[in-house]
Amino acid sequence: MEVSVESFTVLAIASPEPAGQQAAWGDYDNDGDLDLLIARPPGLFRNDGGGSFLQVSLSLPYSQRAAWADFDRDGYLDFLLGDPTGNRIFQNDRSGGFVFVEPLLAGVRAISTIDADNDGDVDILEKGPSQNPFSGSPITRFYRNDGRGVFTLLPGIFPDLQSNGALEWNDYDYDGDWDLLLGGYTEAQPLKLYRNDTRGVFAETLVNLPWDSTEVSWIDYDNDRRVDVVMTGTRLFKNLGNSFSNVTEAAGLCCGNNGVWGDFDGDGWHDVMIAAPALAGVQPGRIFRNLRNGNFAQTEPPLPSVADDGSAWGDYDNDGDLDLVLTGASGLGPAKLVRNNSATSNALPSIPINLSATVLSGGQVLLSWSPSTDSGVWASITYNLRVGRTPGGIDVMSPEADLATGWRRVARVGNAGATNVWKLWLPPGQYYWSVQAIDSSFAGSGFSEEGTFVITAPVIVQQGISAGRVNLRFSGAAGLQYSVQVSPNLVTWSTAGGATEVSPGVFEFEDTSVNQGSRFYRISSP
Repeated sequence: MEVSVESFTVLAIASPEPAGQQAAWGDYDNDGDLDLLIARPPGLFRNDGGGSFLQVSLSLPYSQRAAWADFDRDGYLDFLLGDPTGNRIFQNDRSGGFVFVEPLLAGVRAISTIDADNDGDVDILEKGPSQNPFSGSPITRFYRNDGRGVFTLLPGIFPDLQSNGALEWNDYDYDGDWDLLLGGYTEAQPLKLYRNDTRGVFAETLVNLPWDSTEVSWIDYDNDRRVDVVMTGTRLFKNLGNSFSNVTEAAGLCCGNNGVWGDFDGDGWHDVMIAAPALAGVQPGRIFRNLRNGNFAQTEPPLPSVADDGSAWGDYDNDGDLDLVLTGASGLGPAKLVRNNSATSNALPSIPINLSATVLSGGQVLLSWSPSTDSGVWASITYNLRVGRTPGGIDVMSPEADLATGWRRVARVGNAGATNVWKLWLPPGQYYWSVQAIDSSFAGSGFSEEGTFVITAPVIVQQGISAGRVNLRFSGAAGLQYSVQVSPNLVTWSTAGGATEVSPGVFEFEDTSVNQGSRFYRISSP
């Protein structure tokens, strides 16, 4: 099917037309259509249907980055705004408004949200100095979500880097957890791959990629199940297995940023919209269609002028094809909607089947299912998990999707990557889960039939009493925090202290306050 730019219609988002540097689609009010969040200057626009957007009355701080996520796992999207003056979370109050949460860290420009430690909730990675991105003090900070949308800084996870370097997550090795491509945009801070070895413990690996890229994208453009890399300048590097090869010229791409990727023609192959870097000024945006043979063809004529890489694909009118919002650097013109007028509606991927849950030691569970297909293509599919403590629950892992219809409330890949296997580390209990497939147009299948699994409680494997001391040694989930509670009568309980993890999944606790009489112990975890 030949697609030209005449298949798109350029529209105003609202009156007056908003500017903006970055856009993100998300259905914050759970009404079944995508709303629009724009940064620099910030604004939230509610989709009222029929192509009509209404700006929501919110007092939002100046920001350069914006991201949607269900941080507190209540089924409603929250959002994060990032800026050198501070990154701020706005929690959804489930009645159409948002509650401001105190800034996490001042002076950070790059932000990313992902479940980096495989415990089911969304964590935050921030990077970059305050004010000047090239000369300020470098900062890289990882914040762990406690599951309720409360974050704790974990120092030393990644090196401090300048903000203008690369920051992008993907399950590079298809082993069921998120890996990170990270760099500082200097020869002294080259691009490195941080492979997630186990539950947020990362191994640093050099890769044969240039250091001079302010942005980077993981994308399997040729559907060979090896995720490739696109860098600033629209440089495309094909993954050869153990190295990367620059195939930009051969693929027919050129002259822009790392691109905004999405399957606008619904054929199961990733297409790309490319804008000029902000320093190059306002230039026409260009759409390149994936020809499914390793090459791309530019559509003609080009799109309206745009600068920088804040544009985003999303099916805002629910007609089964990806539309586009065009944004650019501040002061370079208003944001625009680009409606896809294709008469061919995207076919949904097949629903995953054959669910299996394998419970391992230390609170780990391995979830797997049979791969789905999308128009005969399976390599471009990602997966989206739902996990809860009750049937149909999402209080462990929110899918950011409608469980009844599969409607995806964010326009992005699934939370379990492109493999049909995912790892989780969870406290003891019974869990219920299901999974859906997400295609390269960010459309979701229905959810699978529900599966269930049980993680057993910690077991005391050794105890000792001597000279008024009680020593406990027990097994549990590696990396979790356990507290020991005591009681004289099994009715009133108090916390005696926290247990120490002496080896992965093995914990010890010493009680030095033992008196005569009965003393009962129990172990709890968050």
